[in-house]
Amino acid sequence: MESTRSDAVRLRRPFAVVILVAAAISNAGAEGAILEPCRTTTAGYRSEVQRLLGGNKTGETVDLSAFVYPAFAPEWSIAVVETASGSKVVRSEFAGSYWASGWRRAGDNGRLWDPSIAHGEATTRDRPISQALARTLRQAWEISLSRLEDRRVLGFDGITYQFKTASGKCGETWSPELAAMSMPDQLARLAFELKILAGMRVEPDATEREHKILELATTFVREFGGPGPKSGRKRQLDRALRN
Repeated sequence: MESTRSDAVRLRRPFAVVILVAAAISNAGAEGAILEPCRTTTAGYRSEVQRLLGGNKTGETVDLSAFVYPAFAPEWSIAVVETASGSKVVRSEFAGSYWASGWRRAGDNGRLWDPSIAHGEATTRDRPISQALARTLRQAWEISLSRLEDRRVLGFDGITYQFKTASGKCGETWSPELAAMSMPDQLARLAFELKILAGMRVEPDATEREHKILELATTFVREFGGPGPKSGRKRQLDRALRN
């Protein structure tokens, strides 16, 4: 999901640029951080990943999705899908890195990413989820994608999370910290938790994890569903000042 520069190409930069990138990364995790608009990549890398991982069957509607692009590991996606029998979460993942499979030599010393040689074998798992969870996840995605800011946060390697809705909204974040509390971090955590849930079959563990995810999603909507992102401490202060 990307910019006009290749995601995984590691180039030498002047020291000053490294300092600027480090500052951007630090600011990205600050209170009030929001997603950036989705970027496109050279050679159609992300669009190919989405095509291969995001296909849905006839009679199914994809309500929301997340596509994840690690620098050195297999790409994966999750989607909440509506079927005639209810909602389910679907996880798709390549067996190996699609990005790594597409490199070929170019000239004497160069390398080029070529979509014509890239290949990926995807596996898919799914699990039914409650309407309450599906509804709350839709709210979380809509809240996150209702306000985007192009901060040009770029980094070396890392991992990109890209989020999409059925209406075509799209936002992304680079190398989130799943234990941190900003909006992008917590949305990435929801996607990661859904990835785990989609592959679970043992009860009561699967149901307990679904309840945990519903709690996380409900907290997300409550925390970030106002006119702008606020921390829990800031919300407490707002209430105290009103009383």
